[in-house]
Amino acid sequence: MKTWKSEVFEWGIALMLGIAIIWLIRTTFLTTYHIQGDSMLPNLHSNDKVVVLRNTTIDYGDIVILHRSQDSDIVKRVIGLPGDKIEFKENAIYINGEYQEETYIVSESFTLKDSEVVVPEDSYFVLGDNRDRSLDSRQLGEFRSSQIVGEVKMIYFPLGHLQWISY
Repeated sequence: MKTWKSEVFEWGIALMLGIAIIWLIRTTFLTTYHIQGDSMLPNLHSNDKVVVLRNTTIDYGDIVILHRSQDSDIVKRVIGLPGDKIEFKENAIYINGEYQEETYIVSESFTLKDSEVVVPEDSYFVLGDNRDRSLDSRQLGEFRSSQIVGEVKMIYFPLGHLQWISY
């Protein structure tokens, strides 16, 4: 027959093991973020809560969380990969000379200043979906891969916005 001390000890070990597993998952595989601001409208709204997959391969169109500074993270969409030549001309985006149809943007009322940029190695060019209200690579420059927290995979709150993110 177990004593109450051994029972408490077993529960303590189980609790500590559970906490360690949750910590490992959150620091290694995934985390959650609270979206602030309207730069990703209409796809992500201010106050949405999202699940972010860490250590994933980043590709065109992925929505990512980036470390802007030590205390500031932002959410944007990947437009350019390392080595890409990105051109803005006549309110359209061309990557390596190929026109990009951006189906995730609802309003095209924004205007893009004609310009060209080559994305440096180990860097990514990102834009907000709400181009008129987004502080992104057009103003901040490219983001290094070390600044990418991970890819947004799911909106889990509010429940009315619950959905998997895939483009």
